[in-house]
Amino acid sequence: MTPTTPNTHLCARKRALRPLEIVAALIGALITIATAQTFNLDGYKTAGEASSYTNKQAFLFYNGHGSQDVYGTLENPVYQTYVHWGQGKLTSEPLGPDYFFMYVETPIEVKNMVWGDGMTAEEVSQYGKQLDYGGAVGSEYMAFVLPSGDGGDNPESYPFWSYTDPSYGADGESGSYGSEWSSYTYGFIDAKNTAEYILENGLGTESSSANHDIGMGFEYQFELNDSENNALLDILRVQGGVIEYHLSPERGGTPTQVSVVPEPSVTLLLAGAMSMLLRRRR
Repeated sequence: MTPTTPNTHLCARKRALRPLEIVAALIGALITIATAQTFNLDGYKTAGEASSYTNKQAFLFYNGHGSQDVYGTLENPVYQTYVHWGQGKLTSEPLGPDYFFMYVETPIEVKNMVWGDGMTAEEVSQYGKQLDYGGAVGSEYMAFVLPSGDGGDNPESYPFWSYTDPSYGADGESGSYGSEWSSYTYGFIDAKNTAEYILENGLGTESSSANHDIGMGFEYQFELNDSENNALLDILRVQGGVIEYHLSPERGGTPTQVSVVPEPSVTLLLAGAMSMLLRRRR
């Protein structure tokens, strides 16, 4: 029997197609990841939510509470912190619309979630006193301030100002300017801070919180609108704005330095996959 001669041309074609199939599968998987982000608007970026926040960038901050200036001033901010953002659906509304989400984290050395008998002796020393719940989180807010100094307690001149006041208990209150400044809200819908997350998830009570490893943070939900979302971020990215916290009191520790280089995003990964594809085809 004459042995069958293998179709080397066909085999070569099959071998050549395999890398393309792998790249196509990779791109498909990345697209699936990019379009399946979900968020819990609860005031804290949990480990499970980290992949939904597909972008982050470091920006300068200071604490504008009274005479406290351990972390610099508007004119001379000293340290940086991260702003995270992404888009997707609320976990509670899997069939609902997509939104734009933003999380502004406070370095844990600046503020952590401790009060009452949950504080260690070292933390009491760092904060300068024993904190009760209201003293720890009763007047916290976050804002983006322009280099001109517009802002502070003048929300009509503020590019973005938001407070989340949990001093009324787990329900809290949140807002951005209010109706009279609606043109400045950037599609703002709601906000939560980490103190609310602690109470609502049973990680502490108004009497005691020992969350030494959770830093103060602010989480925001906006309407999904490319123009408005980018305008909000561009206060920091383009206009040279600075993050102002109102943290009462501040912890006084030295924040870990953060890099100004954003982490690779899904877009960059897709670009890399396409580069692999083009090189393979040549």
